[in-house]
Amino acid sequence: MIKSMERKKLFLNISFILIISSIFLAILSIIFAFSIHTQRMAFFEKEDIYFEEFSVKMKDNVEIKGLIYVDKDLEEKEDNSVPTVLLLHGINGRKEDQIYKIFQLVKRGFAVFSVEQRGHGESGGFCTLLRKEPGDMEKIIDFIEDHYDFSNATHIALLGFSFGGGIGAILQAKDDRVYASVLYHPLVSIDHLIDLLPFQNLFGFTYGIGRLEDIKDGLDKCTTSNTKNLLLIHGKDDELISPDDSKELYNQVGGSYRNDIGLEIRPDLNHFENDIDDESFKYAIIWLEHFYIDSSIDIINRDLEITYIKFEDFDYPDSSIPELLILISSIIFFLGFSLLLLTTKVWPLSSEISSNLQNKISNDRDIQNYKKMVLSRVIVYIIPVAIGAPLFALFNPSYLFGYALIIPIVTIILFLLIPRFEYSDWKSKWKSHLKSEWNHWYQNNFKLLLYGIIIVIMPVLFYVIIFNFNAYQMKSVPIPFFNTTMILYLSMGISTFFMDYLLVRGLKTQHSMILIFLRPLTLLIFFIFIPIPAFSFTGLPISGEIGQILIFSLIGLVFWIVLMLMIQLRKIYKNIFPVMLIFFFPLIIFLLFVFIRLV
Repeated sequence: MIKSMERKKLFLNISFILIISSIFLAILSIIFAFSIHTQRMAFFEKEDIYFEEFSVKMKDNVEIKGLIYVDKDLEEKEDNSVPTVLLLHGINGRKEDQIYKIFQLVKRGFAVFSVEQRGHGESGGFCTLLRKEPGDMEKIIDFIEDHYDFSNATHIALLGFSFGGGIGAILQAKDDRVYASVLYHPLVSIDHLIDLLPFQNLFGFTYGIGRLEDIKDGLDKCTTSNTKNLLLIHGKDDELISPDDSKELYNQVGGSYRNDIGLEIRPDLNHFENDIDDESFKYAIIWLEHFYIDSSIDIINRDLEITYIKFEDFDYPDSSIPELLILISSIIFFLGFSLLLLTTKVWPLSSEISSNLQNKISNDRDIQNYKKMVLSRVIVYIIPVAIGAPLFALFNPSYLFGYALIIPIVTIILFLLIPRFEYSDWKSKWKSHLKSEWNHWYQNNFKLLLYGIIIVIMPVLFYVIIFNFNAYQMKSVPIPFFNTTMILYLSMGISTFFMDYLLVRGLKTQHSMILIFLRPLTLLIFFIFIPIPAFSFTGLPISGEIGQILIFSLIGLVFWIVLMLMIQLRKIYKNIFPVMLIFFFPLIIFLLFVFIRLV
């Protein structure tokens, strides 16, 4: 008893030390964030740059967020004379991106309005992949025209990247207030994108986007009469958006016989390299300066003109220390908080967990029942895919909503009819099993589930709140945590892994390894009905279909490894729901941080 009390006291002390340490690191991250905030404010003050946030409500009540950057002296003007650039980021971009380019443009006399498209970052709504975004930007130009007397909003300039370039192509064709445009590898052909990356099969007929084939893109909208002063910059090695798309648009608007239409195919640059290439940016600068600042710049002889472009020194304060500190702090907080609950007996320790179910296999009858159970689970695992895939192919050919969400849920319902090994004779014992299992869960597991959710959510909220606080201080990218995407990915992840858990519960380890083969098999069955072409840009040494099959094969192995870790964790946490949350909340944070809200 004395040793037990001493052990409990030791664990309590360790948990408090961990929690206090995490709080200390969190405070330290905030201090670093304030330091960077002070340095950045000093930077803007030294460079005489005025900036502020703005927000515009669209017709459907979606809030579009943005940032303004302009020289302080120019901001005080009231004659609408300051040349203004509307910056349109690429897919998964943010309004805080492209600060280097923004700085160079501001130092050359431009005001820059960096806009966050709907479904991105802090802007609301869902990304509609060119369906609503051009109309949103017209509203943004209205807002600029109505609220900023310094801006020459009747002769706006566009600087668009990829998805933003596709928005810009449509916008300049629709709105006469757009006077000149520079579009990097613009998304001007939805059809070509579908051929390369089957969005319809990935996302189906989703809210906001609808049918991709019905979206009017730049090739549909741009003509010789509604397109002017346009420069297209495209990497020759771009595999995401083909340079042929820019060439087609260039020819469609009569670029070969017009001086106000330009095309630069940049050698040895892919999609992302072109984004950050200084020489590509020099082409953009001379184009904008010709139409807004110095018409003597010869945009026909661009190769010569870019040799005269010199960039301003850019010593913008930056540091990843606050993000790193809060990440470490959150992990330590999770460990300390978990240990605290475990030590105070809110959670049952591993010694209280019953022995492994596979030890109950004792005689021939049990062995036969066990084999039948394994076989029935394998069959049930495959049936929903074989039935569900053609249904999704008919009604909504969607990989994301089909396999990763609905099919696992259907499988879970079927799996619930197959109890654990000790109830392998489930035909005669199902009713009593159902009643006893419900009573057991309600009396014992419900409390554990609530605490399990708390033990996972608290550190995640701790991380997100302080991360976002630091991000707002540093004028960097926050994590849009509270949105519908989190719910979607969480439900997909939990349903998929819960299905796998139901499959292998009570099985011997060697039999649980069938998951390594069943996961790729069910994927392949699904892709028979909903084909996803092999990606040519997987980054693997072996690309194409072979590389894709390799990826699918590894999925089974990865799922099995994660599941085995979950089962081991369950020896501590006992309840499977918080164990799955432990694995998926970090995934949710990652997806929220890097993935667009496309669904």
